Amino acid sequence: MCRIGIFYGSNTGNTREVAEAIASGVIAAGGTAEIKNVAKAFPEELLKYDGLALGSSTWGDGKFQRDFDFFHEMMDGLDLRGKKAIPFGSCDPLYEQFGKAVDMIDSRLKELGAETIASPVKIIRTPGEADKKNCYEIGKQLANEVIKQESPAI
Repeated sequence: MCRIGIFYGSNTGNTREVAEAIASGVIAAGGTAEIKNVAKAFPEELLKYDGLALGSSTWGDGKFQRDFDFFHEMMDGLDLRGKKAIPFGSCDPLYEQFGKAVDMIDSRLKELGAETIASPVKIIRTPGEADKKNCYEIGKQLANEVIKQESPAI
């Protein structure tokens, strides 16, 4: 079974919208998607999923959304080997370190052994229809990668 956990931190709702678009793609590909706000989740929950999408908005010059900051710290020591993953978030190009929080999520996923399947997804501020379609496709890609990994070679 392809179970994807989508964990996000969002103050304004933009990163939540990205998470929802990714979840729609996962479902369209035949997977199960569970969306969780990190304010109400524990990092150990990442272990029960086959694939992961982790997202935070970037604040100022590279800070995590406040709830994601704590979640990120608490991820220390998790073993995410064998998990396919994608980092994502809403970002503002007015800042010098555009999307730094998303890049830090990407680094942390790799450090903990996950395989990121695409470049970090950085959405400029509020996701538009084209952004949502792209995130939908990324959700499908993530689910398909997990399904392919789970299927025995013939």
